[in-house]
Amino acid sequence: MAQLLETSAPACGIGLCQIGDLDFKRIRDLFELDQSHVLVHSLLGGLIDARMADRWAPFKELDFGAAGSDGDWEEGEL
Repeated sequence: MAQLLETSAPACGIGLCQIGDLDFKRIRDLFELDQSHVLVHSLLGGLIDARMADRWAPFKELDFGAAGSDGDWEEGEL
């Protein structure tokens, strides 16, 4: 899911990056979560600077097809 968000976001002018480590204890209170909630994965994101848009161009050209379309995607089981 995170990879799909990361590769689709540039079409909306947003850059996303998956991060591997975050000291969640420092910001847990900002989310009003209790101790049973666990951080599983994190993404950082923001608007793509117009001066840097050409560096994101390869991602803008990707076409993942509309949801439910009969594209070249194959389903499988893990």
